[in-house]
Amino acid sequence: MPGRQHITVPDITKTSRSTDLVVAGCSRQLLAAYFQGLPRTKQPETVNVTAVADAFEKMRNMLAAERQWRKKWCPDLNIWRATSLGRHELENCSVLAWLLSPDAAHEQGPLFLREILNVAGLGHLAALCEGGHYRVNTESFESDSDRVDLTVEGRQFLVWIEAKTGSAERKDQIRNYSALLSQKTRARRLSSSQATLVFLTPTGRDARTGQAKPLSWLTVARALQSASDRVENDVLKNIVGQYAQFLREEVCQ
Repeated sequence: MPGRQHITVPDITKTSRSTDLVVAGCSRQLLAAYFQGLPRTKQPETVNVTAVADAFEKMRNMLAAERQWRKKWCPDLNIWRATSLGRHELENCSVLAWLLSPDAAHEQGPLFLREILNVAGLGHLAALCEGGHYRVNTESFESDSDRVDLTVEGRQFLVWIEAKTGSAERKDQIRNYSALLSQKTRARRLSSSQATLVFLTPTGRDARTGQAKPLSWLTVARALQSASDRVENDVLKNIVGQYAQFLREEVCQ
């Protein structure tokens, strides 16, 4: 159109959450020229340029305030996402073993183990772990060909955990573990109620290759979250709470 001023303006519809950067670079005069240069329709509509500019200014201020809030509180921060944990079974078992260990650097004794056993319906074993007289191991070889992901063994109880996050069971895997646990229970002169084989999966499904106590990673996450509420140290509280969140959002999906 002859005589019309042509002004190049960033396409706001193609910007991301950084719309405020576009607005910051556009003066009121530029916005006014932009809207005045738009093609006219058959039924012209009045554009309140000042009101539009004020709205963008308010948006810019809101986004700036949000950036400051996020910088201070880091609402999406989760240290576990920065690791290579993912859905890897052994790596997650290593984290779980650290939490369950009574003499680990978290200094919480049997707190996390006790909470998990209670929510798993194994309260009678939770009572036996008081005092922290037990040890936790990962990838424990119980025979030449059988390696249990996580074992918790005390003077008066045995808990073996076979964890799955995606891999399938081997042929007769749980049945073999159950037989080995029974042998060890008898050798330690414990009753059958003092020993449990747990099958840990994202959904808490039953094992297909033998009998075991089903448990879900989601239940573990809830137990850890509950236990973290009783932790006095804020750093540890956040570490455990973030791992519980990681399990819910990454492992249980």
